[in-house]
Amino acid sequence: MKNDISQTILFRYADHLKNINTASTEQEVLDILAARDAVQTLLAEQEGSEHFGTLLTEINKLDQQLRTQGELVAAKVDLPAIRTGRCPDDTAWWWYFEPAQKKSAWDRLDWLWNSIMAGALALTVSFMMQIFQALSVGGLSWGETFATIAQGGGLALVGSGALTDSGKNRVSQVLANLGIKGIYLAEALCAIALILLAIVYTGHTMLPNYFYKQGESFYEKSNLTGAALKFEQGIQINPDDARFNLSLGKVHESIGNLDASLVQYKIAAGAGDPWGLNNLGRVLLFWVDPNLLKRKLDLAESYLRMALQRAETLAADKGALSDQKQSDLVDLLYQTNRNLGWALLEQKKYKDAESYLRNAISWDKQITHDQIGGGMAYCLLSEAYRHTEQAVLADKNWKKCIKKARPETIFEYKWFMEKGNSADQIYTTSIVDGITEEEFKDFLTKKAQATQSNKKYISNTAPETKEEAQ
Repeated sequence: MKNDISQTILFRYADHLKNINTASTEQEVLDILAARDAVQTLLAEQEGSEHFGTLLTEINKLDQQLRTQGELVAAKVDLPAIRTGRCPDDTAWWWYFEPAQKKSAWDRLDWLWNSIMAGALALTVSFMMQIFQALSVGGLSWGETFATIAQGGGLALVGSGALTDSGKNRVSQVLANLGIKGIYLAEALCAIALILLAIVYTGHTMLPNYFYKQGESFYEKSNLTGAALKFEQGIQINPDDARFNLSLGKVHESIGNLDASLVQYKIAAGAGDPWGLNNLGRVLLFWVDPNLLKRKLDLAESYLRMALQRAETLAADKGALSDQKQSDLVDLLYQTNRNLGWALLEQKKYKDAESYLRNAISWDKQITHDQIGGGMAYCLLSEAYRHTEQAVLADKNWKKCIKKARPETIFEYKWFMEKGNSADQIYTTSIVDGITEEEFKDFLTKKAQATQSNKKYISNTAPETKEEAQ
């Protein structure tokens, strides 16, 4: 008898469920829910019976069908109103169906906002990694640490809000507190991601110039360690900016680390930068090939001629340059002429050297500030005149050398050590940190010896022409 009743209840549940569709009336849907109530009562009565397992299996199959129609049930029947009157138990899940969420026009574009957000987050992570790598060179200050944590926190907020349910709930709650509806979650996350990207990108764009200016300031103040740190940070964040390779190479060169400076100058020269070619040629004037055990002066000359050619090409169209770039170009023309003259002087091509060194002096006179490396052409021209036995001109230019020269590198200072004539009067603040006590003592000894020799040479030499006397 009980088995017949069970079958009747199940049959009625299945029959009502079979006929449900979008055309069903509210009453027909309520009949299904009432049939499910009867099934629940049946379950309670049959629990522990011989056929309870079979009964559970059949009911479970029918319940799965009902669950697939949950949104339709909620659309046909005002379930919240019925629950208020009946107060069904929480286990009566069929009375708690929710209607399908209506998709607004904004929701239809969620895929677009999510795609933009994903792209923005990817770019933000990329820029942040470069910024972190740059800031971590030499260790992070407290300010840099705070900035990094703040950016990472913003990234974590957007990422969790987009990828996890708990994150979405938190962001939705924040939006609700701000008076923004939850349907705008995707748009809000996209906006936050774009703002974060803008902040990080702005920092990524501005930091190279910041590092470069700081490095140049440190270099001018003879703080070579600080300068090298800033230039290395600049390379980390923008490895394609040849300015940092040039400046870092200059720091290494100024303390005599020629191998390290060659690496940096070659990178800049490879990019076609005339300063890179000039500085590479200048270093080769002193660098000794470990295999040949001699300098490659001809190679140095080649690089310097290329640098001068490019500088003169720029000078032909300097009207299109800004005032700052015109000033830099004048300095470049001075440097390339000076260094090429030096390369020729080292190869004992004295007449050719004189020509380029005089050109260098003419460009040097157009430089209004006391730049490091300035005035050196007078010293080199004096040496060229000495080798061509033009003593008066040699002495005249040497006096100007003492007054104007500002050696930039330790090798320029060592050149004065070797020449010896009044080297202690030359401005060398820019490189004094790179000179050891032993080198300074050696300089004093050589200076005393060479000064006596130079005085003897000048007193026994007279000018041959009126031009030379001028």
